[in-house]
Amino acid sequence: MRNNNKQYVIELDGVIYHLKGIHLKQIADIKESKGEFRFVTEMQKTISRTMTVEAPVKYAEFVVRKRLQESGDFDEPIKVLTHWKKKREKNTTDIFFTALTARHYHAYLEKIRGNEDGILMLPLYAFLYNVLKEIRAEDPVAVVFQHGRFADLIIGDKKQIYYSNRCVAFDMSDEQIAALWDAIRTDIQTVQAQNGMKIKKVYQLNWIDSRDYPEWTKNEEYESYHFEEESLSFNNETYQNSFSMALKRRAGKGGISPGVEKIYHYTQKWTASLNILLLVFLLAVSGGYFLCQKKTDVLEKELKQLNHQATVLQSENTLNAIPLKTYKETVGFIKGLVFDKDVPSYLHVMNNVANGLSPDMETEILKIDYTSNAMSLEIFGKIKTAFNTAQKGYQQFISFMKSKGYTVVENRFDTDINDSKFLVRFTKRIE
Repeated sequence: MRNNNKQYVIELDGVIYHLKGIHLKQIADIKESKGEFRFVTEMQKTISRTMTVEAPVKYAEFVVRKRLQESGDFDEPIKVLTHWKKKREKNTTDIFFTALTARHYHAYLEKIRGNEDGILMLPLYAFLYNVLKEIRAEDPVAVVFQHGRFADLIIGDKKQIYYSNRCVAFDMSDEQIAALWDAIRTDIQTVQAQNGMKIKKVYQLNWIDSRDYPEWTKNEEYESYHFEEESLSFNNETYQNSFSMALKRRAGKGGISPGVEKIYHYTQKWTASLNILLLVFLLAVSGGYFLCQKKTDVLEKELKQLNHQATVLQSENTLNAIPLKTYKETVGFIKGLVFDKDVPSYLHVMNNVANGLSPDMETEILKIDYTSNAMSLEIFGKIKTAFNTAQKGYQQFISFMKSKGYTVVENRFDTDINDSKFLVRFTKRIE
């Protein structure tokens, strides 16, 4: 199967699992997983819910943070991870989010930054939202994921998210699991009453420790749907579950990994295709270069012959009889070819810049201009790291470009401790 070689790390109920193909094992830390993988996590000590806020769409997260702090849900700085938001009125926005303290959020980022390979991190509720979107329901439906003594619920249709909540049982006894499902049914009924809607379909995901579904999901009030299941081998036993199957089909959307990790993840994914395209491009460029070189040699030979003829004719005072304008365009064309031969290519300049930039430096604007005898290069970007590290990386970049023959015309470096910006202009003569 096409998913056999992909790796997943799953954090559920405080337990971390490693999944590859149909083989599941428990691990102590994600660092035990080597190579590129996708990390799906419930992100402990979080709140995932929907909210309607009095604010334009672009300021919705700010109001959410304020509300959560005022309600006492958090007493530390908050990070809001938005899964979905939609403008309801001019200054009213519906939003579906996961919130956690900024301290815990950065702790998760440090976990994946410590890995040498690309990791795509996906919050659990972002994954459940992906599942709901792919159902593409015209009318509201419920998606329930029951694992251990927890059950995660989201209600929505293809355009709107109405509700999300996590229900918790005290233990794994039959009585408590039955109470857990009763809480799910109560939540569904409450959403129906508050929104004046009817929820007819309940889609259910299960895990290796899920229990049998309750009778109320099988009655005429609700149409119960079970996602496709697969067998997993765990601790020398075989378990049926639908969560891992859904994960393998939908784990790529809604990732919250930082830009560098996300780019590296997708770079690894498309490396083979990119290498083929790059090879084809290089072959085409090389072929074009040799063809132009051959034509340039022929034209240079013809130019020498023309110059010799012009010298002879000039010595005989018959130069005015020769229509020199016939050759001006040819000579100008040849000079242009010779100039183009000596001009640094865009690929060459981009390689110089890429090799000189430190990992923390991000380029926002890169401008290259050519004149008759020089090339100008302008770079504007930012560095998201501490001042000392940012300044050192910037100075090393300047030194590297000088070593490649570039002359600094202008450079600016501004910093806000952990966020620096730079502007540098270079020039390079074309011999």
